Amino acid sequence: MNATNPPVWAAGTLLVAIGPGAAGKSTWADAAATAVDAVVSLDALRQEIGGDAGDQSATPAAVARQNALLERYLAAGVTVFVDSTNVEPRVRAGLVERARRYGRPVIALRFLPDLGTCMARNRLRPANRRVPDAALRWQYALAQEATPQTLLAEGFTAAHQITPDPSGI
Repeated sequence: MNATNPPVWAAGTLLVAIGPGAAGKSTWADAAATAVDAVVSLDALRQEIGGDAGDQSATPAAVARQNALLERYLAAGVTVFVDSTNVEPRVRAGLVERARRYGRPVIALRFLPDLGTCMARNRLRPANRRVPDAALRWQYALAQEATPQTLLAEGFTAAHQITPDPSGI
């Protein structure tokens, strides 16, 4: 699946990106914007709250804002894409539970190009947005563990592998 021909989702679907930094999640969201009603980006919320998309100290406030937006969107039946790494099972569990509470489908979109691609893209990011190499490897390892079978067992309605355009560096 790619952004060139994004599928049509059921109204009110919660789409959850899963992948390490620099895997192409935000690029895909930009290209597939017509397939969703809203994008909730943790980087954008950190920018809004702390003035710097890479300021990790703003993450707790950004997550609180993300969750408030998701509550509003899910209650209204808005199809929304959650643009953040979501590589930790506990984070995904909270998103699945939130969608289920509103009776909404929740679909995992797994972004996992090879680690070298992520590392190369990460080096091209502005300094404030670069993920430390050790953290990127950790995110990558967790994303590898999030197989489609694992994601379905976690309660996702469906799980898709997304293959971003390699030129989207």
